Amino acid sequence: MHSILKYSILVLLAVLLGGCGDGPSETAHPLFVKYRKARGDQEYREAAEYLKRYLKVRPESKIAHLEMASLCDENLDDPLAAIYHYRCFLEANPHSPQRHDVTRWLEAAQRKFYNNTKVKLNDPEDVVSLQDTLYETEQGLKLTQSENRRLLGLVNDLKNQMAKLDYELKLKTIDATDISILKDQLRESTANVKQLEIYRDSLTREDKNKEQRLAELRKSLEIQNRIIEDLRTQLEASRKEAAKIPDMLLQYRKLEETNAKLKQELDGLQQSLKTITKPAVKDVIP
Repeated sequence: MHSILKYSILVLLAVLLGGCGDGPSETAHPLFVKYRKARGDQEYREAAEYLKRYLKVRPESKIAHLEMASLCDENLDDPLAAIYHYRCFLEANPHSPQRHDVTRWLEAAQRKFYNNTKVKLNDPEDVVSLQDTLYETEQGLKLTQSENRRLLGLVNDLKNQMAKLDYELKLKTIDATDISILKDQLRESTANVKQLEIYRDSLTREDKNKEQRLAELRKSLEIQNRIIEDLRTQLEASRKEAAKIPDMLLQYRKLEETNAKLKQELDGLQQSLKTITKPAVKDVIP
């Protein structure tokens, strides 16, 4: 019932947000249409890929962030990603009529992430694994950069050799055999340079991919550590409040005891008053 209500709100938001711009509706975009179809067919990983591609085209899309948050929260069991996209929606659309609902979903995702993290805190394999992956990526990136520099040096050396051979061909008068040998050497050097440049370009692309992955890992680790720290602060505040309960119970018991004593004194005074007033009444009656 909750999921149906949540999905209805999402559909309403898609209609409201999709029709606010001057251009066509966001939900009519081919990638968004493919996302909706994949999610309807319960192909949630495929649906997430379509949404990621759509967000690369339109990173400011509020409805896409909200849809991604819902997908990660309900279908992909990724509350951390859901928290990120819920926050992106609220930051981009702070005055939305549905901000209260989205805030509740965000808090639920935070509780879910907190519960998952609390179980793992006794043996934080995920954080250690993320740190290890970050370290391995950094080391691989350094090795790739070193290899790239080495290959660049080889390419420059071969280019210098080619320039030297070309210069010798132009300045020296040599027989046809020597010229043929030099041309063969020149062609071989040219082929080697091209192969090294192709290899260097592939390493450069791999280098960029590793740098991007490194940035994503650092951002993910930063977000996870920040959320864990917030949750620990909330937990510590709750423990402090819970520590006050025994003192409050002790004060309550003391007040009950004092109340009982006062009641006893009041009863005694009432009995004394009855004892004092009865003879006076008899004296008045003839």
